[in-house]
Amino acid sequence: YISLSWTMGEPIKALTPRNILAADLPAHYPGTPKNWEDVSPLSSTPLSEIYETLTTEDQALFSQIRRFRGPWLLSSSSDRNDTIICCSHAFIDTMGYPSGSLAGRNCKCLQQGALQGPGEWNAVRNETLRSAFEKDEDVNVTLVNFHFKGAEAVPFGNNLTVLHLSDEEGVKWRLGVIKRVSCPVLGARPGKRKKE
Repeated sequence: YISLSWTMGEPIKALTPRNILAADLPAHYPGTPKNWEDVSPLSSTPLSEIYETLTTEDQALFSQIRRFRGPWLLSSSSDRNDTIICCSHAFIDTMGYPSGSLAGRNCKCLQQGALQGPGEWNAVRNETLRSAFEKDEDVNVTLVNFHFKGAEAVPFGNNLTVLHLSDEEGVKWRLGVIKRVSCPVLGARPGKRKKE
């Protein structure tokens, strides 16, 4: 990660995924959604229960991220399958999968078993994720994921940031924040895929 220094004042914070997402938002941004209205009812674990376990610092970080009203998902750091247990409406809407087909599944289902090209690209990034997860380190990668338009699975670049959230005893949750971006490997578009 990049670290910058400011010669006339205090050092600028390192540009880590956590510091970038925790940066102050402009005043015109709306506040954190009330009454968990941004949380998908398809979540198997209520976000209110998860919030109760978080440190004050991580509660503030998560509340800040929720102000974006964007796609996010949560899994337990102790779950080797990284099952999606809680997610935002925006995540469900962005992906366009059939109702109930994402919550409770491994996040890799978004890769649709892609081979050649996107699959090879993802394999390297999945190894980066695995290594970071083993160390409970925050990480940022760009994957090729698929969202659905009708019956067609359409590839897109997913700039995925995963932050490790803690309770009083240590890391307990993984928060994935999604942002659509361009991805070099998608220059040659994979064939269309049908919903499974």
